[in-house]
Amino acid sequence: MAICRWMGNPELFITFTANSKWNEVQYMLSEIPSQPSEDRPDILTRVFKIKLDLLLKDLTEKQFFKKVNADINQILFS
Repeated sequence: MAICRWMGNPELFITFTANSKWNEVQYMLSEIPSQPSEDRPDILTRVFKIKLDLLLKDLTEKQFFKKVNADINQILFS
């Protein structure tokens, strides 16, 4: 709430979810025999972080929508 008072209300709210069927994840799992994605959360989280960083870079540096004054992100593991 303090950030909203200082910067104003947010204009975008984006939810980004990991997918165990991503090509990158499937490729890495194919290198390890008989490993389902449920047994290797490290691979999924690394690919998720890389894709999240690319999304944030597109939104902030490449300015797909407009100039970004501030951004906040939160990652939840469940």
